[in-house]
Amino acid sequence: LPQGYRPNVGVCLINSDDQIFVASRLNVPGAWQMPQGGIEDGEEPKSAAIRELREETGIVSAEIIAEVRTKPFLFCI
Repeated sequence: LPQGYRPNVGVCLINSDDQIFVASRLNVPGAWQMPQGGIEDGEEPKSAAIRELREETGIVSAEIIAEVRTKPFLFCI
């Protein structure tokens, strides 16, 4: 990873109507993103994805339906 970056995860959140969640960024007008964030030391990527989803959306229960291991990790929930 480039200096100053750490491993991270991203979440593609899909509802029962096959709609994909994206949110507008408060600090970058006109920018949109999916839930994402850094993996804590000793944390498993899957746990980091669930934590980031909870922290950024308030969703506390979700089913992981796919896992894509790239750099960064991506989980479809």
